Amino acid sequence: MKLKRVEIENYRAIEKLDLPLDPDLTVFHGANGHGKTSVLSAIAVGLGSIPRLLPNVSGIDFLKTDLRGSRPLLVALTTRDEIEIRWDRRRQHGRRNKTYRRDLRKAIEAIVAADSEGAAPRDLPIVAFYDTDRAVFDAPHRRRDFKTEFPRYAALEGALTPRANFKEFFKWFYAMENEEVREQKERRDWNYHLKELSAVRKAIKRMVRG
Repeated sequence: MKLKRVEIENYRAIEKLDLPLDPDLTVFHGANGHGKTSVLSAIAVGLGSIPRLLPNVSGIDFLKTDLRGSRPLLVALTTRDEIEIRWDRRRQHGRRNKTYRRDLRKAIEAIVAADSEGAAPRDLPIVAFYDTDRAVFDAPHRRRDFKTEFPRYAALEGALTPRANFKEFFKWFYAMENEEVREQKERRDWNYHLKELSAVRKAIKRMVRG
C-alpha cells in the first residue's frame, strides 16, 4: 500500500493542505515550526484506521491539542493501489471522532478473511511512523520465558507510536532461530534457513553495516 495524496484541514499548524505524494519518495524540508511534523503526524493518525480494523490490534487517534481553533478537523488519505482507496477521519469540538472508511474496511476484511479461511495469502499493509521523539524501550537481555506463538497482526501493534518495543522483536527472533535449528536437524541440512529469518537478517545487514 502506497499513499497517493493526503488532505488536511485545521490540524495543528495546518489550516488547509492538499498534498500529492511521489510514488517513490517525498521529502519535506523547511524551517522549524512550518508544519513538517504536523503533516507526518496527521498521516500517522490517518493510518491509525488500519490497525483498528484488525483483530486485537489498537490504532491511534486525534489528541485534543490537534484541533486548530473551533473548526472541524479532517485528515483524508488516498492510496495509489490498483483499486484506489480513500478514507478520512474527522473531529470537532465536543463531538466524538468520525471515520469514513468503507473501501478501506472492505480491503482489510478481505485480508483477514483470506487468513481465517486458508485462502491464498494477501499482503498486509506496512504501517510505521518514526516521530521526532522516537525511543527504544524494553530490549531484553536474557532468553527466558519467551513465547512461541506470534499472531500476524501483532506486528502492527504500536507501529504508529513513538515507543519502539524491541522486546517483542527479540522474542520472535529467538523463537524463529530455535525453529530453524530444529528444521536443520530434521532435514540434516545445516544450510537450510527459514525464509522469514533470511529476510530479517538481510534487512539488518543492510541497515547495520559491518
